[in-house]
Amino acid sequence: MKFISLFVTTIAFLTFLLPCFAQEVTPEKYIVKLVYFVSKDREPQKDIDTKIRKVLKDTQKFYGDEMEKYGYERKTFRMETDTNGDIVVHHVTGKKDGTQYHQKPYGVFNECASKIQTPSTILFVVLDHGHQRIKGFRGVTYAGERILVPTSGNWYLAAHELGHAFGLPHALVDGRPRMSYGKCAAAWLNLNPYFNGGRIRKQERRVKVEMLPSAIAYPPNKMHIFFKITDPDGLYLVRFRHANRLMHSCQSISGKQAIVQLDTSTVKGKGANVAVIDLNGNARKLGLYSFSNMKPNLTIDISDNVTDVPDKHYNDIRGPWLWMITPTKENQGGKASTHIDSLAVASAHTINEETISKYGANEGDTIGTYKWTLGRIPSNGNINTMLVKKGITENTDLNDFTSYALTTLVSKTDQSNVMMRVGSDDSIKVWLNGEVVFSNATNRVYKKNGDVFPVNLKKGDNLLLVKVSERNGPWAMHVGVDAEVFPVYRVPTTTPVYGVALGCVYNLTPEMSNPSTDIAYTLTVINTGTAKDTIKLATSGDVNATLSQESVSLVPGASSKVTLVVPGLVRATAGDYKVKVIATSESDSEKKDQITTQTTVRH
Repeated sequence: MKFISLFVTTIAFLTFLLPCFAQEVTPEKYIVKLVYFVSKDREPQKDIDTKIRKVLKDTQKFYGDEMEKYGYERKTFRMETDTNGDIVVHHVTGKKDGTQYHQKPYGVFNECASKIQTPSTILFVVLDHGHQRIKGFRGVTYAGERILVPTSGNWYLAAHELGHAFGLPHALVDGRPRMSYGKCAAAWLNLNPYFNGGRIRKQERRVKVEMLPSAIAYPPNKMHIFFKITDPDGLYLVRFRHANRLMHSCQSISGKQAIVQLDTSTVKGKGANVAVIDLNGNARKLGLYSFSNMKPNLTIDISDNVTDVPDKHYNDIRGPWLWMITPTKENQGGKASTHIDSLAVASAHTINEETISKYGANEGDTIGTYKWTLGRIPSNGNINTMLVKKGITENTDLNDFTSYALTTLVSKTDQSNVMMRVGSDDSIKVWLNGEVVFSNATNRVYKKNGDVFPVNLKKGDNLLLVKVSERNGPWAMHVGVDAEVFPVYRVPTTTPVYGVALGCVYNLTPEMSNPSTDIAYTLTVINTGTAKDTIKLATSGDVNATLSQESVSLVPGASSKVTLVVPGLVRATAGDYKVKVIATSESDSEKKDQITTQTTVRH
């Protein structure tokens, strides 16, 4: 009998112990709890549990796809399940009719939250009250991680409201506030405990954020401010929101202290909201930091004539272009003129499109009353704006006209099947090295990359001719190419041609918040000629600046980076400090380019 008693006691103890052990393995914290809440004047819907479960499973999948899409482990939030692993949907019948819940929707939580919601859980309530909205809203997320949606809601609405509960803000998308899904959202959720199997956060140590007094303007109309962020638990991510609380940007951070910068010209309002996540997943919203009274104590400026140098591909060829315009017959511009040789018509057949596409034209040559003129297309692609600026016409709205634009793409190697991207208003036709490579006879609204097609670039010069014919209204052109090229314009020749271009950018880094840090500019030296050349560099100006190299040897179309350093000691004394850099071809000293940097220090 003693043996039987001991056995029964042991079994009873294990029966008590095992559920407790299981509860520790899958804790109830950091899960989403589902509730179907129906007002007393309505009958519960049939199969409502199946519908709710499907909506939330689709939502789980969406978040898992988003995490994977942005390079993180496939993970998503968890929901309350029963011992069989099925999603639990709690049913609650309200004490009031639907109209009362529509007028005062938070009353739903007064009746069910205390019975169902436990600490560190999200209560997701589907309200069946006879209305398609919750007091005018598609769904509502309340403080205390409580969500209310109507039975008409879908997975997209569920994802939106859960996003708020997970700490995601709205972002401005197509002019309207939307949930800020994307790279920053995935980074934010990566350490969120709801996405990490209910991991319990370690005890939080208060993160500190300090807006530093240093402010730098570069370009002169863009002020950058700096924040020093400290957290002994280790830093993971900082998130900035506009003053109106819409999403602005995020930055990955590491270590126990970091300095980050923010371009205030891109922030709506006179301050930014800051939030930080540490390595333990603790998220803190630090509130609004105002920069309305800050003024830059360091302004960086680079001369206007600096060459535009892309990081790799020339996806926006603004120039130089050599331009000619010709009129068409009335109402025959655009689509109708695409395959009409307007150059031949305007020149009485002394010149034609085929000849220009093979041999180019000289600046100043005339066709009718118009001259071939060098000009750069503006960033919005507006041809008419450029024509007025260059004095080619005074008419700000030319209709029934055709433009021809020539440029030379210098390539340091043969490049096959690279993608050229063009846009036009209206029709467009493209020649490369004398051959038609694309045409689109259409009357359309301008779109920057409206057409994409492959081209082959040869080593050296590639003559590009683009024809855009305009019927009426706006007149625009865009050209880009997914290739390493440099645009110049020159008439094709077999005689060696030497040329130099100089680009410059300022390396604005968080370290620049230190008032003694050197000021470093990155110069890009480019051989725009047709032969190998050595390009020499020299400086002059108000301060003893240094170059990392004083000469570079380059093949045609190639470029090299050179660092120009203005010593940080100039930051101790207020004033303007100009430095000029001149790049000169060793083979032809007449061929040179120059830029001027200006560092303005204010105290």
